[in-house]
Amino acid sequence: MQRFYIILFLLLTGFVYEVQAQTQSQYLTEAANAFESENYAAALEYYSNALEFDEEDITLMYKVAESARLYHSYTLADSLYKMVVEAESDGNYPEASFWRGIVLQAKGDYQGSNDMFNLYLSEHSGEDEYLDKRANKEINANNWAIEMIEYAPENPILERLDEGVNTPYSEFGSYLLNDTLYFSSLRFENEADKNIPARPISKILISVDSMPGIVLDTPNVTELHTAHTTFSKEHDRIYYTICEYITGNEIRCDLYYREVNADGSFGMDVKLPAHINNDSTTSTEPSIGMDPLTGNEVLFFVSDREGGEGMRDIWMTEVIDTTFGDPVNVRSINTAWDDITPQYDFNTKALYFSTEGYLGYGGFDVYASYPTAEGGWTQPENMGPPINSSYNDIYFFMLEDGENGYVSSNRPGSLFLEEDKEACCYDIYKAQIPDLEVDLIAETYLASFNEPVTGATVKLYPVHVPALMEERYHPDSFSYIMPLKRNKDYILVAEKENYLPDTIKFSTRKFDDTTDIIKRLNLKTIDLNLLALVFDDVTKQPILGAEVTVIPMDEPDNKDMSINLDNNEFRFSLDRDKSYRVIASRKGYKSQSIVIDASDFPNESQVVEKIYLPIGDLSDFLPLVLYFDNDHPDPDSWRRSTNKIYSETYNPYYERKTQYKDVFSEPLETEESKQMAQRDIERFFETELKKGDQDLGRFLGVLLKSLEEGVPVNIFIKGYTSPRYSRAYNYALGLRRVAAVKNELRDYQGGALIPYMKSGQLAVTQKSFGELESPEDVIDDLQDKRNSIYSIKASKERRVEIINVDKE
Repeated sequence: MQRFYIILFLLLTGFVYEVQAQTQSQYLTEAANAFESENYAAALEYYSNALEFDEEDITLMYKVAESARLYHSYTLADSLYKMVVEAESDGNYPEASFWRGIVLQAKGDYQGSNDMFNLYLSEHSGEDEYLDKRANKEINANNWAIEMIEYAPENPILERLDEGVNTPYSEFGSYLLNDTLYFSSLRFENEADKNIPARPISKILISVDSMPGIVLDTPNVTELHTAHTTFSKEHDRIYYTICEYITGNEIRCDLYYREVNADGSFGMDVKLPAHINNDSTTSTEPSIGMDPLTGNEVLFFVSDREGGEGMRDIWMTEVIDTTFGDPVNVRSINTAWDDITPQYDFNTKALYFSTEGYLGYGGFDVYASYPTAEGGWTQPENMGPPINSSYNDIYFFMLEDGENGYVSSNRPGSLFLEEDKEACCYDIYKAQIPDLEVDLIAETYLASFNEPVTGATVKLYPVHVPALMEERYHPDSFSYIMPLKRNKDYILVAEKENYLPDTIKFSTRKFDDTTDIIKRLNLKTIDLNLLALVFDDVTKQPILGAEVTVIPMDEPDNKDMSINLDNNEFRFSLDRDKSYRVIASRKGYKSQSIVIDASDFPNESQVVEKIYLPIGDLSDFLPLVLYFDNDHPDPDSWRRSTNKIYSETYNPYYERKTQYKDVFSEPLETEESKQMAQRDIERFFETELKKGDQDLGRFLGVLLKSLEEGVPVNIFIKGYTSPRYSRAYNYALGLRRVAAVKNELRDYQGGALIPYMKSGQLAVTQKSFGELESPEDVIDDLQDKRNSIYSIKASKERRVEIINVDKE
């Protein structure tokens, strides 16, 4: 099997010539000679003529298909391989299905390509180790391409350079220096070549300001290939290759350089030393770059010398003036396949190259790799469409703007050497790395607090490249919009004074342009944050309405106190060099305290402390406030007593929470005022009405325990009403409410407190009735139900309080 089935590094694929009418035998002889010398254009023509003598000859059909494939005439090759595969029965051409898979892959028919590879493996697995290995590799590549093609840009910006640069022959090896494009072209004939027909040679040309290409006098050599220009970082030296035909169309190349004089002319040619140029191997495709470990200038080049990873590999040699170090294989990126056309970009420190060795879209794809701190290179990244296609895409050169580059490709749209065969050749394209049509939305929050942080600076960098791409800042915003490129890896950084920055890495390799990419950055305050959470020690449930106080140990008067009516979370900022006492309390519970030494958390931005409060003594519940619905119990009654117990009035009242919220907020004009009013009603029902009922249950449990221990207890109760009705009616209503609470005591646990009440150990005493005159700001207008019934001020007047407990 041929090791290099595409010669002159994929560019020398054929030439135009005349074929005289001959016999089939003569055609076959000429075809065999042309194929052996890797002149696939001639082989295709001769085999095609021979096939005309017998159009059903499977052997000739297969040879025409092989020649067409190697001549890049993929449409013709596909049709012929198809006929061979369908007619194949005796197993004489086991590779036909494999090579048809390669051709279909080049045409972008990934599923059809997989079908052929699977057919080959099902019938011929184990017969050829190379084909087995490659078939499995290409199946994986096709599956990857099928997935990735869904995310390809719909209208990529891709421009084939005009015919002043491109011709039906191959153009390649672009290098832009200021306004001058250096490139190589295989459009030239060597009149001294005795081969029939004469084989084409390449020369170096320049195009200034997109004008037609001009052939350079130097460094071109008249009868040899001259190609692959690159310049040193300071542009004071030009490197290139000189190649010669060995046998047939096989070539071998050596590396050269010339100094660039002050007037722009080139000095004498200098061939690189023998440890770089070896007569038995080829050295070609130079690019000047930088060693990722030492920072010294190096020359990257391609060679098939021993010691590589596979076929052709990328090598580098250190350049110190006119001294070149020993070649080093760039193993971080080389594969078992061909790795070619390296091009180093000093702006991004990226090494671009083409290979068949990684997952790609078919043929040779362009990849980018970046230096690592260890002196190696990162996992290569596929550059994606439009730079890459299912055809061969090589010689990528990134322009200084970092958004556009030149690439040589034989994709559809390139000029054909032979139109009827859709064959050959490589043209130079200018491709733009496409933007995503969606934006990055970067949002800045305070870590763990879910609170936006305004006024941060957000910066966007490409991974592996220190150059800043985008920066956003606004003093009043926490959300920033930035454009993105496809197939890129990014680092997003948010910074703000007195905050620790946050960094996020993300990729745009799989986005379908339908939804903006939202990334949340969490900033941490330089000060240490305390998150205190307060729970019931028995139920382990959060306690609403607790109070937490934080006291610096060295400044006890500089305390910080907070009450939270909505949940059990409390946040405080701590100095990292101080110690604090944290005290949590809530009516009905015993206060608890902990000590925090902030210096114990040098690497933390937040300390979370859970504080559990045990049930308190009887006095810890005071005043224990129990609330009643309007005119309850026993509405529209003048009775001074009731058979109802408090809990019978509580549940219906609590269930009216939504009604209270709706009625009280309904007339308010703005949505914000409605929400605030509903929030206040919600707080009253949860932290006062519900809490009172819960506290009563706990209070009675503590009371029973004290009585069981023989402690005499005297409870003092006081009743209140709102001012909606007359003083006499309110007086009777207040007495009914006190009676309902007394009934609750008698009913507790099936009458557990009654024996103590009869014996006098438990006394329940009613204090003088609460002021019949409510505060002036409590509405008493019977027609204004919203304020006289549903307002919080009115609701808080409808209550009974256990105001004191004497234990003797």
